Amino acid sequence: PMSRCNKPLYELIISQLKEDGFSRLAAALSEASMTPPGPPSSRLSQLVTLGSAIEKERGIQFTSQPDEDGDPMDIMDVLREIRGVDFDAEVVPPSFPNYQTRYITTHKNSCTCAAFSSDGKYIATGSLDTSIKLMDVDKMMMFNQLKGDTSDDMQLSRPVMKTFYDHSAVVNCVEFHPYLPILASCSSDCTIKLYEYSASVKKAFKSFQDTHNIRSICFHPSGDYLLSGGDHTAIRLWDVNAQKAYVNPKSEKNHFGAVNKVTYTSDGKLYASCSADGSIKLWDGVSNECTNTITNAHGGREVCSIQFSRNKKYILSSGKDATIRIWDVYAGCRQLKRIAAGGGGGGGGGGNKNWDASLNACFSYNEDFIFSNEEGTCVVWDTRSGELVQRLAGHNSAVRWIASSPSEPQALTCSDDHRARFWVEEGNFGTNQ
Repeated sequence: PMSRCNKPLYELIISQLKEDGFSRLAAALSEASMTPPGPPSSRLSQLVTLGSAIEKERGIQFTSQPDEDGDPMDIMDVLREIRGVDFDAEVVPPSFPNYQTRYITTHKNSCTCAAFSSDGKYIATGSLDTSIKLMDVDKMMMFNQLKGDTSDDMQLSRPVMKTFYDHSAVVNCVEFHPYLPILASCSSDCTIKLYEYSASVKKAFKSFQDTHNIRSICFHPSGDYLLSGGDHTAIRLWDVNAQKAYVNPKSEKNHFGAVNKVTYTSDGKLYASCSADGSIKLWDGVSNECTNTITNAHGGREVCSIQFSRNKKYILSSGKDATIRIWDVYAGCRQLKRIAAGGGGGGGGGGNKNWDASLNACFSYNEDFIFSNEEGTCVVWDTRSGELVQRLAGHNSAVRWIASSPSEPQALTCSDDHRARFWVEEGNFGTNQ
């Protein structure tokens, strides 16, 4: 039988065959591999071009032969290691980016959260209106967005594939399954919902009930487990199949305030959490024991977001002290860099003293840059120098969330103006729109 890990590959092949006009071949492969056919797409061709460039640049030869330990080479592991920030390596400073709005979608109330799928093919957004939108990135790239701030989601080529309605309160976080067509969401209604987005049903096929508002969720790389954090001080680890939650019995290791964000490393061996109590905690991904705590990580102010780097060496954090910080995991979580955000001017000084909003930050796909919110704009920083390199203007109200593609120079910003803006580095699609 086909390995579940090969399913994304067959989806790409089928879409590429359809894109190239080989519909019969695509249908035959879809039937033989039991892979649902997707829309025509040239993404496989783009990935081959990218992979070939990386091979040439890095002198890597990918092979199906086992490595020295007898295990087949995992290309994704190689890509994770060769891409991303490394403060121990000498690199050529990146060119300044020029992100432009490529597509806009609108909710009926504040757009509160967003996420890209692990392959970068899909985006989901959540809203205060309790809805979740699922969008196709290829269609967003091809969409002929009219100048101005409106978009027609009802066109035949619409990027919005589906809208889910199953929460009764604001959607706080959305998260894609690592390899299956499943989308998870959590809400202030104290539930986690799972949706199968390849099906026609617009309701969740599985629901987890909690006792407190849930602010953040994150899948384990295996897809079998799901972390959740919220207004309760304890982190929950859910068995997705059994729908049961595990809580660390050592309550003294818990946070002392609400848990704002939970996130795994790419291999699942570690996870991290940040809290309104001002701390960041690292946890063993197997034993669920707390291995390190950064107290007063942001000067005693609330820590709003955290993210591991691709190589698992660093943690990116942001807080209500209006700063972005990078921590060295392998050096006992020593602070490596501090960027004054929130109108603080960048560099290594303090942030805006009058800042009291939630500051969120995330790496760009190759970790050359960091995105953060600042009132009605998204700000782009150079990761290594801390220099402000671009402001992404266009929203009419506060930016609440930023999501970055894992594979392309693309990002999505969510705002209280009800809109989500899809940003693409100008060189990635040609002339400015």
